[in-house]
Amino acid sequence: MYQDQSDARFKQYFDGITYQLNTVGLPNIKWARHTSWWTDKKEEPNPTMVEFMGSFIREVAKKHPEWTFINAMQYSYSHPDSGKAEIEMADFDVFHDREYLGSLSRDHFRGRWAYSITNHRIHAKRERGYGAKTTDLKKALRLIDKEFGRKSYEEMLNELAEKGRGKVGMSQHSHASKAAATERYLVEHLAPHLIANFDTYRDLAIAEGARADKLDVYHEQLEAKQVASNITDKMRNGAGLFVIATNNVYAARDSGSNDAIAYHTWTSDTVPDVVRRKIGLLKLVEPDHFLADVGYRIDDNSFLILKEEESGE
Repeated sequence: MYQDQSDARFKQYFDGITYQLNTVGLPNIKWARHTSWWTDKKEEPNPTMVEFMGSFIREVAKKHPEWTFINAMQYSYSHPDSGKAEIEMADFDVFHDREYLGSLSRDHFRGRWAYSITNHRIHAKRERGYGAKTTDLKKALRLIDKEFGRKSYEEMLNELAEKGRGKVGMSQHSHASKAAATERYLVEHLAPHLIANFDTYRDLAIAEGARADKLDVYHEQLEAKQVASNITDKMRNGAGLFVIATNNVYAARDSGSNDAIAYHTWTSDTVPDVVRRKIGLLKLVEPDHFLADVGYRIDDNSFLILKEEESGE
């Protein structure tokens, strides 16, 4: 079993396809050689452990021959004179059979190399960080004796409960989302029929518990939608004017998307009556409101007004 069945890296160590596990020194210390590495080189790589980690890993491996140590991090380089690839292994994942026990690696600690020891038990005891660090080899070995080992049934069940809650919840959400998508699809294709017979289905909905006040605004909303759509279409077709009205000066330009369109300015004495009238009407409503056959108030001093078809304004 694995710490997490979704951890593809742990699975691939043992699948016999992605990696070849090569023994380095002791039978249970392995170099995970990816099957696509060094296929173009004549000489085989020479995997070794970095000096700081070597004695540590060998000591633990001798004490626990039932564990397998597989490199999780490595450094590779080639000698300039021979071209032979050298592999230095620094960090290791530790397994009992195929159960992940934790990781042993090196890290900087107070300006020196340190042994970094990580697993679920150490992580659970720490408020910050994932693992414990020490520069003392004996202390590192004692920490492994204390914290490493196969999970108890209590630990496995607690882990399962945590993972299970998440997976069950996600699966439930997935099924609910699929059902909701089908429901939306159904309603989407029924919508024209429902709208065409709105009053009939309004009464049925109320009988099923719908609130009348939430439905009885529909006709008003539909009318407002039609007004907004009509004015928006005319704006896009250039059948409107954008107007700024401040300090008795009116500045206007066509509502089309061409920024090169010329603009006009008027004073309060020369502004066309239709422009004055429509802006006067829009000033009676709050910003972000449409008025049928008039236009839209953008903000306190900015407006979109519709041109008069008969006068061309």
